[in-house]
This record gives sequence, structure tokens and C-alpha cells, in this order.
Amino acid sequence: MDISFYCFKCGQHILIDEAGAGLTVQCPNCSQGVVVPAPAIAPLQVVPTRSAEQPPPTLPKSVTLGNVFRTCNGSRPAVHPWRRGLARAFDLYLFVLCLPGVMCTVFFPQIRTMPIFAHLSTLVVYYLLIEPFLLIQYGTTLGKSLLNIKIACRSGGRLSFGQALNRSLQVLTYGNALYLGIFWLVAVALSYRRLRRDGETLWDQKLGLLVVCGELTLLGVGIYTAGLLAMLFVVGRLSH
Repeated sequence: MDISFYCFKCGQHILIDEAGAGLTVQCPNCSQGVVVPAPAIAPLQVVPTRSAEQPPPTLPKSVTLGNVFRTCNGSRPAVHPWRRGLARAFDLYLFVLCLPGVMCTVFFPQIRTMPIFAHLSTLVVYYLLIEPFLLIQYGTTLGKSLLNIKIACRSGGRLSFGQALNRSLQVLTYGNALYLGIFWLVAVALSYRRLRRDGETLWDQKLGLLVVCGELTLLGVGIYTAGLLAMLFVVGRLSH
């Protein structure tokens, strides 16, 4: 049986399986954290403040986000795997290729081409430091923010450092197979299949995280496109 209620902030109509009663989820329209009422309670109440001794409820291990959380038309919320991939591509181009290449040209002009080990080093730095820091502070990265993607705990709070670092490492290893040629293609294909099937990735399910994709904005898409073209131009110039 489904529980029908409304977001107290924007009025979005939401249907959730009764297994989600008592959980805190994010509104698919405005991303506001809301508490799922009991089946007998029709109106939605404001999210209560929990004490330090009372841990937030979590989904049972046998229940995935994809088969619990559904929007008012009875379907799962759109997961947008391509948008998430484009957001990560933007971040990698910026922090792994473009900025390190520019810094190398400015501080070491005698080096015409940035060595491959330098790019590998910046890749490690991005996944170990930059991305976890951005997720802890803002719940998103630059590429994700332009495409209106946010990451939060299912309880509605921010990620801890351990969660953010663990997620980045699992994305690097399980989701991208360390970018090792054919293994990377296989890992991406498997992650894409699971995301389309279950509505969430393996690492987000294990870590109790929620990825919310809001509506795209013309400004965000415009800045994303202009920024990506600019980075491609810079990387092309640096490679010559």
C-alpha cells in the first residue's frame, strides 16, 4: 500500500511505499527534507529534531530506494545517468586536465607537455581531497551544481568526511575501474545498468546517500556549455 502526502514547502504530491513510513526523504521537486507519515496520517508534518541518542531511520537492507520512493504518477524519480556523467566529465576536465596544465605552463614554461604521471597525481588528489571537500561543504561539485545535482544523506543532513571520501573512492574503483581501458568501459556499463534498474548506485545504497537531480536551468546549462568548450580549447592549445 502506498502512502500519499504532500511536501510542506512546495506542495509536491508524493507517493511512497508503506515500507518508507517514518523515513526522512527529499522532495523530488524542491529537495526539501520531509518525514514520511504513517499510513493512517494524511497531512505531512514538519521534520522533527532528533536527539543525539536517537539515530535517524534508514531503509532496510532488502529495500532499495528505487522500489520505495515513487513520484505521484507511480514511477520512480528520474535518475539522469547521462547528466551525472556529464557533470563528472566537467569536474575531471577542470581539475585534472585544464587547471594542472595551465599551472604547469605558467610555473614550468620549459615543459611543453604535462607528463602523464602529473595528470595521474592530480586525478588522485581530486578523488581524495577536492571532491570529498566539495561534497562535505556544499553537497555538490562545480559540474553537478551547474546541472542541478546534489548529494545528501537520506536523513537529510550533510555528508561526513568518511562518507564523502568513501563515496569518491568507490566511484573511482567500482564505478570507473581506475580508468583502466576496457575495464573502465565495463565498470561504467555495469554501473549504468544498476542505476537504471534500481534507481541508485551500489555505493550510494551502501553509504545511505541520496542523489537528487533538480530541474535544469538555462543559466546553468549555458555556463556548463561555455565552460566545457573553453576547457577543450585550453587543453587543445596546451597539447600543441
